[in-house]
Amino acid sequence: MQQHRPLFQLLTLAAFCTALCSCGTANDAAPSLNAVGQHPSDWLSSHGAGYATYPDQCRQCHGQELTGGITGIGCSDCHLGPHPVPFPSHRLNTNQTNDCAPCHGATLQGSGNAPSCTSCHLLLPAGTVPVLNQCNSCHGNPPNGAVYPNISGLHAKHTNLAYVATTCTICHSGGGSGTATHGSQLTVAFRSTYNENGVIASRATNGTCSGVSCHGGVTTPAWSAGRINVSTDCSICHVDGTALPAATKPYNSFYSGQHTLHAITYAIPCRDCHNMSITSGGNSHFSNLSTHSLELAPALTIRPEVVYSGGSCTPGTTPPANTFVFGHCHETKPW
Repeated sequence: MQQHRPLFQLLTLAAFCTALCSCGTANDAAPSLNAVGQHPSDWLSSHGAGYATYPDQCRQCHGQELTGGITGIGCSDCHLGPHPVPFPSHRLNTNQTNDCAPCHGATLQGSGNAPSCTSCHLLLPAGTVPVLNQCNSCHGNPPNGAVYPNISGLHAKHTNLAYVATTCTICHSGGGSGTATHGSQLTVAFRSTYNENGVIASRATNGTCSGVSCHGGVTTPAWSAGRINVSTDCSICHVDGTALPAATKPYNSFYSGQHTLHAITYAIPCRDCHNMSITSGGNSHFSNLSTHSLELAPALTIRPEVVYSGGSCTPGTTPPANTFVFGHCHETKPW
């Protein structure tokens, strides 16, 4: 047996060297440690890629479930743990890039375990996260496209009004970021401030709205394609309230003096007597739509050609051509 011992020792040494070479090759790209057992200084930003490549290497020190192991440091010490799906409150997380990357990918591009941010946030640049309360990662602010949820419709017409601007909750009360239905269905609900007299403002499935005080409670044109010419389409928002009871009389209806005779009986257009481009004291036709009063007194919009004074009008029987729809009018008459 003695003569075989050198051969046995040689074979044992060869096997040991082979094992060392094999182990060394497998660990060339594994997480590296310095002399005192610490990872490189850039490990905070690069450990995600290291784990994705060699997950078992991490488990050797951090435990099979990565809950700490011999290091006492688990993934959940820094990263957000399992969460419900859907997860509406994710918007409140203050470290989304770090917390979400393990499941959603290093650049949040999505993985086999979880979708990318852009799956919901359609306008979000790749590799970035949404910013809390900035409504421009799923749709413009206001929406400016043709595909849900970024459908422009008549948003621009409304947001051009100074009092509306980008206050989405005027028409989307109870909706928006963080609410239960946000991102899954459209929420159109008006603040009670905008209820017409005796009516609750609402939206119909055909895209029209009714009972909204801004529109005099009258059913509006459809959101997607309807248009209102504010210079000529007065009756779309203003109705004759002369015979209506006070409890249901629209706040912006016309009912004083001879309005019924002129606007209804003779069908004289409002612009014959009123110029809605007039402003006074900073107020205009659309000033502060949240109130039920008219900030711009209607009498101030009466055209000079009507010659309104002291409750009487004197447009004359032969006014200049093209002054009024009718080629003639009347001498002084009380309104």
